Amino acid sequence: MSDNSKHDSSATDLVTAAMTLVMRLIIHKHIKEDDDCYNNASDMDESKSDECLNQNSRRMPSSNLQNRLCCRALESNQKQYKLMALNLLSIWLDQNPLNIINSAKENNNEIVYSKVKEPSENEIRKMAPRQLAEYRKRVAMRNRYRQQRSRNNAIYFCVHGGLDVLISKGVHSKESFWRRECIVHIGRLIKCVYDEATPFDDDGVPVDYVLQKIVRGVFEQIPEQDNIKEICELDEIHDNKLILGMKKCLFATAILYGVPSLGAWILNKAWKNAKSEWTLLASSDNVVIAMSIAADFASAAANEKETRSWISSSVDVGSVDGIWRKLLYCNDHDVQSGAASAMAKLGLSDKSLSSDEGELISLLQVATGLLQEQEEHEATKDSFDGLQLARPDNYNASFERGVELLSYLASKTFVKNEIIHGAGIASSSTPSEISVLEKLVQLTQSKSTISQPLKYSVANIFASLCVSVETVRREAFESQEITPEQYDELQAIGKTEEERKIDELKRDIDSSDAVSSRIKVMARYDVPQALVNLIAGATEGTLDQVVKSFSRIACEESVRGSMIQQGCLTACINLSKSGDLSITYKKIVRLAQHTIAKLLVTTNPSLLSTTQCMGSIKPLLLLVKDHESSDLQKFEALLSITNLASFNHSTKDHIVGENGISILSYAMFSNHDMVRRAATEAMSNLIPHPKLFEYLRNQDKLKVWVAFASDFESNFECSRAALGCLAMVSQDLIVANELTMIDGTRSMIKNTLECGRLELMQRVLVLVLNLQEHGGKCKDLVLATGTLLFCEAYVASYQNENYVDLGFCKDDMKLMEITVDLAREIISTAKP
Repeated sequence: MSDNSKHDSSATDLVTAAMTLVMRLIIHKHIKEDDDCYNNASDMDESKSDECLNQNSRRMPSSNLQNRLCCRALESNQKQYKLMALNLLSIWLDQNPLNIINSAKENNNEIVYSKVKEPSENEIRKMAPRQLAEYRKRVAMRNRYRQQRSRNNAIYFCVHGGLDVLISKGVHSKESFWRRECIVHIGRLIKCVYDEATPFDDDGVPVDYVLQKIVRGVFEQIPEQDNIKEICELDEIHDNKLILGMKKCLFATAILYGVPSLGAWILNKAWKNAKSEWTLLASSDNVVIAMSIAADFASAAANEKETRSWISSSVDVGSVDGIWRKLLYCNDHDVQSGAASAMAKLGLSDKSLSSDEGELISLLQVATGLLQEQEEHEATKDSFDGLQLARPDNYNASFERGVELLSYLASKTFVKNEIIHGAGIASSSTPSEISVLEKLVQLTQSKSTISQPLKYSVANIFASLCVSVETVRREAFESQEITPEQYDELQAIGKTEEERKIDELKRDIDSSDAVSSRIKVMARYDVPQALVNLIAGATEGTLDQVVKSFSRIACEESVRGSMIQQGCLTACINLSKSGDLSITYKKIVRLAQHTIAKLLVTTNPSLLSTTQCMGSIKPLLLLVKDHESSDLQKFEALLSITNLASFNHSTKDHIVGENGISILSYAMFSNHDMVRRAATEAMSNLIPHPKLFEYLRNQDKLKVWVAFASDFESNFECSRAALGCLAMVSQDLIVANELTMIDGTRSMIKNTLECGRLELMQRVLVLVLNLQEHGGKCKDLVLATGTLLFCEAYVASYQNENYVDLGFCKDDMKLMEITVDLAREIISTAKP
């Protein structure tokens, strides 16, 4: 290494160490301020707390030295300096410094954290009312302090030149990574400055003069000649008007991402000549950066309902050589991906465009082109001594946009079938193409590090592939007061016959066979394993898409074994939690539990590991107990419990140990016949567990079973299950004696014997035989029902196989033989 290189390296290390120290000091300063605010909150009334907040706010803005340090680092050509400057800005803006600490702890860094011990959820629930009110006051005071500090820091940075530096850096950067990072941080700045409680006047302008001053300062500025010259030399741009347009467009993009609600104000009021300036950027064929900024803005505007109409009116989708086509088919992947993303959002919000198969093919080709493997990029890592903030190791905006575009397109049946059976991607590592599905699965492998948005997009694609449009539509109407058919009828009222026919032709038809075929292909390409890989560190939104995929794939019985082998069952067991959960996570848990139920309905428990077998029981019982779960979810969970209970004594023990008897007995009172039947069958399969015998020795509980057994005309399956249970438990003398004291037992025996249903007759004859063998009042009950006379007549009629000509099937013939043999045994045991 030369002396100059050593000197440069030493200088870099020195600056890095200095900035690291500054960041540590800021973090500790914020923590101390938060602790002081939390500890002193109880000594202040409302007016004093406001006064304290105002006094501290005036002292809180970052020093001029720190602000200059951040700006100089951003202006540097050293990547390490720029990354650290962005981290410094993140630390200023983050309301809770513990977020930074938690991020650092994930990377094995040691940082001293707050001395305030936060109570756990359980401790909060146990607080007395006065303690709870005091705790909430402290937390509210601290949150207000943090919000004000973050806002003041953001304002200070913006008005002292930091915002201008960020915008200039984003405009003249040729690397899409830095441009997007600048956009993200500008959006965060404006979000911190913006107060959600700020009202809007009649013209749609926010009544916040600080925010107005900052925003208008960018849109109304005239760039200084020196700055223009610097940018012109770097990007070979010689049009000052173009540069100014790039700045405004980049700033508007950041605001749309940071505070979408300000979008309408920006486009209609703050940014004068927005349409003409955006058109200038989008049509700048020789200035790729300008086109990229324009495409990014289009994508951001198309994402919001308030600005979607603006961007839609600014483009000429139908024109062959218009602006839209120039962006969409530009050789630069960043430009192409931004335009494709915007077009997908606009197209799928427009039914006429989204049903155009040619347009869908065009967008799919663009998406697969963006997914093509490229030469390896230098990994951009955000790391420095003592502190690391989590970022993806690799960044490829075009690739992420390609996946995002696919996630929009995957809602269309034509695209689903193309992804599964058709579309391929050229690969530089293999001589042949790989399918889009393979590429998506490769993304989820453990050696890959992908961002949270990319995780969500991949999970969303998988969730779309394994379901039909009609099923998604029905799912959307589950919580509504009308059915899909009723909604269609209401929509058709104001349409002519011709319009109805056109709508029918445009209807997206996806058969159940096509869905089944796609699911089988997905299982063959290890999509279940890919979904399991997405769970680690996933957000609630991603988890929701993952468990939706699990639940939909599990509907195909032939792939359930593959799902279990690829880890889906274990993943769903791990996702199942109870306690104080968010509404979204409760839905995730419920879907995970339902997936367990689907997987185990038809799976032989002997093929499962002990952990899987035992671990599945609690989630299934919780699903049955959950009052928000549907009847279908309860029914399938009960079927799976029945399956597990039949396996061995250990599973019966575990079901009983998880309060299974109480949960199952409650489910027996369901209003739904199939749930009631499944719960009865599950309880029956717990025999011969001692706890179930103990439960049924209670006469009041036994009455329910007698009533169910008697109700064979309205619910035959439930009656069969209840009668089977009574036949088995009647071996117990105490249970048998309790049966004799129930008024409905005599009529139940008599009616089921005479019903002509062989399955019921077999079970009641076993019950009668057990009662008779006990003797005493049990035998007296049998005689009182006239069962002995019935058996004698039954045997006399069919003792010589006179039932052969009755036209019974093979199973019924076997049952007939069994019932005749049981009747003979009853007659023989009745003799003294």
